[in-house]
Amino acid sequence: MILVWFVVLILYMKISILQFLYFIDIYLNCCLMNFDLNNLSKQFAC
Repeated sequence: MILVWFVVLILYMKISILQFLYFIDIYLNCCLMNFDLNNLSKQFAC
């Protein structure tokens, strides 16, 4: 029974990490798309 919970916990953590990386990926893409050498403030607008 403990083994089952352990596997569930690992899967949950794996999903959480993937969601976290996905969020970071979206955030960075937003920053890169908004990046403009003429207006550096846009870089921090996301």
